[in-house]
Amino acid sequence: MTAPPSDSSTRSPFALPLQALREEREKLQAARNEITLFDGEFTGAFAGYFLYRFEVPEDLVLRGVDHCSFSFSQLQPVSIDGRIVSLENQYISVALPMDFGAMLPEIRCRWNYDEHLPFISDLLAGVVPTHPIASLFQDPGRPENFLDSVLEPAIVLGTPHEQTEALKKILQNRVSYLWGPSRTGKTHTLALAALNYLKAGKSVLVAAPTARAADEAFQRILLLNKELGVPIDGVLSRVGFPADPAAIDPPSFSLESEIEAQRTDKKKQLEEGVSALRAYWKTKVHQYLYEDFFTRLNELRERANENRKQLDKVRDEITALKEIVTRAQNASMLEKFKKGFSKEDQAAAQKQLSEKLLVQKKLQPVQQALTAELMRMEAQAPIDPNELKEYQAAVKRIGELGGVKKLTDDIESKSSVDEASLIRSKKCVVTTINGFFSDHRLRAMRYDVVLVDDAARVHPPFLAALSVVARESLLIAGDPFQLGPEALSKSDAAYSWMHQDIFLMLAQTERLDDLYEWSQKNPRWSLPLTSHLAGAPKVSRFMASFCFVDRIHVQDRPGAKGSLVVLDSADLKSTCRQYLGKRSLVPFNDVQTKRTIDLVKHALAKGRRVASEIGIIVPLQGTTLYTKLQLRLNGIRNVEVGTPAQFQGRTKKSIIVDLTMAGVDYTMRPLDDRKIGEHKLMRGLNTILSCVEEDLYVVADLAHFKSIYKDRLINKFLVQLQAQSEAAPTFTVSAKTFDEMSWDQRNRMLGAGLGTNVTGSDRRAPEPGPGQPRDMETEVRMKMMARQQPQMVFTGRDFDQETFLAAHRVLALRKDANLLSQMIGGDLLFRYSLGTEEAASRLPLDGCRTEEEFRKTMERWNLLIYEMSGAGKTDLTFFAKQTPEARVRWDINNLRAYYSSAMEAIMEESKHRIATSVAKVFQECLGKSQPANPIEWSTAYLNFLGKMEAYLAWISEQLRR
Repeated sequence: MTAPPSDSSTRSPFALPLQALREEREKLQAARNEITLFDGEFTGAFAGYFLYRFEVPEDLVLRGVDHCSFSFSQLQPVSIDGRIVSLENQYISVALPMDFGAMLPEIRCRWNYDEHLPFISDLLAGVVPTHPIASLFQDPGRPENFLDSVLEPAIVLGTPHEQTEALKKILQNRVSYLWGPSRTGKTHTLALAALNYLKAGKSVLVAAPTARAADEAFQRILLLNKELGVPIDGVLSRVGFPADPAAIDPPSFSLESEIEAQRTDKKKQLEEGVSALRAYWKTKVHQYLYEDFFTRLNELRERANENRKQLDKVRDEITALKEIVTRAQNASMLEKFKKGFSKEDQAAAQKQLSEKLLVQKKLQPVQQALTAELMRMEAQAPIDPNELKEYQAAVKRIGELGGVKKLTDDIESKSSVDEASLIRSKKCVVTTINGFFSDHRLRAMRYDVVLVDDAARVHPPFLAALSVVARESLLIAGDPFQLGPEALSKSDAAYSWMHQDIFLMLAQTERLDDLYEWSQKNPRWSLPLTSHLAGAPKVSRFMASFCFVDRIHVQDRPGAKGSLVVLDSADLKSTCRQYLGKRSLVPFNDVQTKRTIDLVKHALAKGRRVASEIGIIVPLQGTTLYTKLQLRLNGIRNVEVGTPAQFQGRTKKSIIVDLTMAGVDYTMRPLDDRKIGEHKLMRGLNTILSCVEEDLYVVADLAHFKSIYKDRLINKFLVQLQAQSEAAPTFTVSAKTFDEMSWDQRNRMLGAGLGTNVTGSDRRAPEPGPGQPRDMETEVRMKMMARQQPQMVFTGRDFDQETFLAAHRVLALRKDANLLSQMIGGDLLFRYSLGTEEAASRLPLDGCRTEEEFRKTMERWNLLIYEMSGAGKTDLTFFAKQTPEARVRWDINNLRAYYSSAMEAIMEESKHRIATSVAKVFQECLGKSQPANPIEWSTAYLNFLGKMEAYLAWISEQLRR
């Protein structure tokens, strides 16, 4: 039986992108789909959700993921649904429906790539060749693309002529492609188009690849509408979570905020159940945050109970033996004969009694020490009695109302909002592309007009799917001169549809110069913009000259400023070394990276920057590992580090480019246009320049590039850039200034700017730890004030500064070990809790001048290095007793035990062993068995910090192999 002839009118025109999507989906399904996020920082609240930011390893792939499942607590796991807000270089931001306070130590994140890909495939498979927009997506030159009746554009005052002309053509077409370098007005023109369509009564979808790009388009629409006056209240809506909630002003323009407001209003009628659940989860979250504390408390209780049982048993045995001995001593000769009491029996009973009395003598001080330690820990319990009372009352009431699940479901049902109807009421929706394809509320929607911003970063199959969503018009805007999308699959179909941007794909070229010729041949729908508004004038002019051969026209923005500096590192005579094992070539340059770090310090100390305004770009992904480690070792946080591809779409006040390569006789693929193609390297260089808001610093061994890359594009780039360079700043002096800054001064630079949405009551102090003061910041400030008081100087050493830096290095290596472990597919080596977070925040400021200070410090290090890596129950080589390098981990535990108030709870033989170990540690660190004065305590502690640093560096080295 023969198959019926196929009907070409019903076949999808997107067979090839469908194949590419299937191949990419297979690759993604084999990729990592879960990770433990750790050391999270609260950055703000939005629409009933709480935003946290974490550092993640280099290889994390989250293409298209919007929704995730999060779980917390190892003892009693709880799962919640949350959202991925953004993944920007090494930082991921997530939105969670629970408030974990100022810090979120750990949370497990799981995702599913099938959340959006099957829906995209279904859209493409179901479209017919006669679809009015999809049919023109790949062939916009057909006559059907041009409309007979057109809208008369409304233009805001000051709009450049070329943008006005582009807008007119957009309104005349069904499908238009708007393109140009950064800052040429693409988003401005797109926003004008959105308002013109909205004014004409059309429904509009504005989509972008990232939350930040969607926020920018949304803000531009609001700004331009101040002049155009299109009615947008209740009509315009930003759907999904913004990268910065401050971008949604007023919040009523956010669909999530609108839904949350309606839910909150309905929950007022359900206050009893809502309050009970709030009290219940508040305490459950606190129990999770201090899970390690409660685990240690329970272990101590079990140990005390076990010891008490042994003591009670011995007491009973002693009582019985005493009766036997007494009866034997007081019995008459006849009774002894009748009951069989011989001298031998009496002596045996007496011996047993003596042995039991000796056991009792050993157990009693142990019990006293355990009881005292138990009372001390219970007094320091992080959940206060009032909260515990509220929790117990809430548990009782929730039980009466049917349990947690039933009560939660009832409240959700009674406070639910018809979100589908709310979305249908919005005539203009701004969201992310992934958000549209993942959100069940949006999937069913179709819009008269679809406008896509920053489209050069989007895989063409996704754009093709958006063309199916459009009924009347489609605008795709982007910068094809920056790096295009990336994919895991490498087939021919994938190369055509997943590795190319839409502009080069339509122009059927890989040469950027051909785009202008392509545009001249298709002037009605290929719309280039060439007027560039300079953020950093010197950088912009260089970009126009080198990357565009003066095809773009640079206009200085009022008040624009900035520097362009090339720092020749040839004087360092450095040589690249291998950072990651032997399987792949991942070079790092320790000497040159130090100069890069000094530049960061210069930007912070003299450039009046905060850390979040600085970015470091390196050519290779693996090289970022070493650079980030060096930042951590220097106590610098919140400086983003990435490759040009990772930085794309981001801008920073100061960009530092470290080209790394030196002292080797080969070229690296990402820097060699003969290996990757001139067009790709040029796009990478343009991406770097497009990230600069004001200052650009380039660190390179110019002699190396002139020698090894002498006829390559990168050398031409450096030669021409050096010709425009200003004199190098005195960054070494600035670096020293930074190093000598107080903790308070550094903290303002390193913490400011992170989460600009955190204002007023949203700012939080960390929750107090067990037995800690309620106000950590006040305590730290008091410590710093105390350290500024005159002190006796015996050696000329600044022990406080040395301790501050050494503790930071140890903490940096601990975090580095965790990130490296995750990068090679493992989990955390050192777990996190609120207790560890608090300990880590205090340790750089903790001095060790006395035995008591040393005891407290060792308790904190024991928690971080020993307890939270499995204590004595782990079988990992990194932590094993028999591993020589790991001895310091066990030394920490012995030091903590030796100076602990619970030392009496340890048996004599263990005491002797611990005491011997401690004496050996001090002998190695100090040359004597016990410190005797503040200088010796501080010296011993600093030397021990060096041992910990060497141990953690050894772990990182093993992981890299």
